[in-house]
Amino acid sequence: MKRRHKMELPKVEDLLPAVFGSLGSAWFWLKGSRGRRVGLALFGVAASYYSIDYVSVAFGVDRGVVGFWLGVFCVSIVDSVFKTWQELGPIDAIRNTVRAVRGEKKDD
Repeated sequence: MKRRHKMELPKVEDLLPAVFGSLGSAWFWLKGSRGRRVGLALFGVAASYYSIDYVSVAFGVDRGVVGFWLGVFCVSIVDSVFKTWQELGPIDAIRNTVRAVRGEKKDD
């Protein structure tokens, strides 16, 4: 019988600075619905968690400080990416490309 690998969850101590930074940024600076701000805060925490080691080593700064500031700025970066994605409309472009390849008519 094969053993399944267990997914290791991050330690709470590693996530707290990113959580505080992301929540603060999402709640006080961003506009939008509560659900949108919660989603952006979660993306900010995830981006902070996965980039904290690299940035901490690159700049020689404590992980807690780096986690907080990454949480703050990653929320803004994710917000900008989603706004740009919404303005460019890649879903419609992809849908129209698939329809063109299939030989279907474009919906207007």
